[in-house]
Amino acid sequence: MVNPGIFIGSRKTFLAAQSPLYAEAVAQDKISEYLGDVQHRYFKHYPIDIPLDQEPSAEWLESVDNNAADTE
Repeated sequence: MVNPGIFIGSRKTFLAAQSPLYAEAVAQDKISEYLGDVQHRYFKHYPIDIPLDQEPSAEWLESVDNNAADTE
């Protein structure tokens, strides 16, 4: 049996949406930059203090601005 992984709900949807962009990054030999960008955007949507078994609210996900400067 194949391991389904730990990502479910909106996390799985977010990551699945990255596949076409990954293929483009591979074709352009820009995998490292792409993976860093995906990780950055993922943690903006799903901060590490939110457990993997807890979904952020739809309002939170809609409010995320990938282009906004990060706070420290």
